[in-house]
Amino acid sequence: MRIFKIITIMAAVLLSLVGCATTQQNIAPSRSDQNSMLVAEQPEIAKAYSDRGLIKLLVHDDYTGAIDDFAIAIGYKPSEASYHVCRGLAYLKNGNNTDAKVDFNKAASLDPSLSASLESLLKSSR
Repeated sequence: MRIFKIITIMAAVLLSLVGCATTQQNIAPSRSDQNSMLVAEQPEIAKAYSDRGLIKLLVHDDYTGAIDDFAIAIGYKPSEASYHVCRGLAYLKNGNNTDAKVDFNKAASLDPSLSASLESLLKSSR
């Protein structure tokens, strides 16, 4: 069990660095639209929620909390495939294969290179 926790923590670090993390971008509102920040993607906020979701998912086994955090991250940056993958993983761990499949399909539509991996992950979870 201890080895599983160590592997899980290492996976969380790796996902944070590579998979579920994003690079920061500067998104400024146009001068003509002072409210554009309200509808623009906000990667800094999305990443914070994603990171917290990863900790809930991989360290605390709080799958519902992780799903909530990834949903918020997706709300701030819906174009980030890795957030959909992470929420899909949380759904799988929570026993909800249907919603996991929806998230994995969305992630694959955003990043087609993920298709084969996500499909095999779904098959292995049955």
